[in-house]
Amino acid sequence: RSERLPLLKDKRKKKVSKIKILFCLFVHVLLLNIVIQSKILKDYGKKYANFYTKTFKQSDPVTKPNIIFILCDDLAYNDVGWAMDDFKGLTPNLDNLKQKSIEFENYYSQHICTPARAALLTGRYPYKTGMQASVILAAEKWGLPLEFKILPQYLNDFNYQSFAVGKWNLGHSHHAQLPQSRGFDEFYGYLTSDEHYYSHLYLNMPFVDFIDGKSANATHSSSTFECVDEKDKFSTHLHTNRALEYIDKWEKSEEKVPTFLYLAFQNPHYPLEPSNMTDYSSVESILGQIGDSKREKVGRLVFSLDIEIKRVLDKLESSGMMENSILVVAGDNGGCPQYGTSSYPLRGTKQYVFEGGTKVRS
Repeated sequence: RSERLPLLKDKRKKKVSKIKILFCLFVHVLLLNIVIQSKILKDYGKKYANFYTKTFKQSDPVTKPNIIFILCDDLAYNDVGWAMDDFKGLTPNLDNLKQKSIEFENYYSQHICTPARAALLTGRYPYKTGMQASVILAAEKWGLPLEFKILPQYLNDFNYQSFAVGKWNLGHSHHAQLPQSRGFDEFYGYLTSDEHYYSHLYLNMPFVDFIDGKSANATHSSSTFECVDEKDKFSTHLHTNRALEYIDKWEKSEEKVPTFLYLAFQNPHYPLEPSNMTDYSSVESILGQIGDSKREKVGRLVFSLDIEIKRVLDKLESSGMMENSILVVAGDNGGCPQYGTSSYPLRGTKQYVFEGGTKVRS
C-alpha cells in the first residue's frame, strides 16, 4: 500500500492539472466570444442607428404604424369557433384571422368592463388608478382620474390622430371625462356600461346613451357632443359604419396621418338582442344544435360580430391601411353563464379574478 500511495498522488496531480487547463481554455474561449460579440454588436449598432433614427423620427408620419384595436364586450374564452364544438363554424373570419396572425394563448385582461378598459388605455394595473373595484353605472360621478394619461394622449405627442367607436365606460359625469377630452379626436358610441342594441336606451332607464363627439379645436375651446338619433338600427352595424368612414378618410387623404382606431364593439354583451339584419341561413343548423336559448342568442351575436369584423378587415385591406398597421382583436373579460357566454373549461366567470374571469382570446 505504501508503494502505491505516491502513484495515486501523482495521478491526482495530473488529473487536477488537466482540469485546470480545461478550465483556462473554457474561460479563454468565453472571453474571446464576448469580445467578438461586443465588436459585432458595436458595428451593428453603428450601421443601423441612423436607419432607426430616420425611420421613427417624429416628423415622418408615413412610417409610424396605424394601430387598430378591436375590443369585444364579454367575448369569453369559449365563445369562438375554434374553442368548442357548439360554436364551431360561427366565427369563420376570426378563424381565418387566427390562422394568418399570432394568437396570444396567455392573454389576461381584467374581471369586468371598467377595470379592463382602464388597464388597456393607461397601461397600469387598475388598483394603481383606483379603477379595480366596479363598473361605472349611469348615475355615478366617478371615472378614470384625469391625472392619468391614456394611450391616445401619448400618441398625440407623435402626431397621431385617434378615434374611439363603441363603448367607453371610463367616466361621463362632466366634459373632462369624455373620450373626446382625453386624446381622442372623435368619439361615436355610448358612454355607460350597457345599452339596448336597437333603442340605444340604457338598461332599465328611459334615456338614450348614444353620442357623436369631437375634441376641442380652433372653433371650440372644449370638447363637444350631440345625442345621436339612430333608433331601430343595430349598434354593432352602426359602429362598423363609423369605423369604415374613418378608414375611408385616411385612404383619401394625401398626408396619410398615422391613426389609432379604438373599436369597442358591444357584442356579445347582454341584453341578448341579435341582429335582424344578419343572414343566419348558413349557420342555422349549427345554432339549432346548441340546445340552450340564451347560448343560441349569444351564438347569433357572435356570428354577426364576426361579419362586422370582416367588414373592417376588408376595408383595411382595400384601402392599403393594413400594409402599415398593427391589428389586435381581443375580449375584455370572461363570460356570464346566466347570459349565455362561456369561459369553459377555465375556473370562474366574469366578476371573478380566476382565469375564467380574466383570461380571454386575443
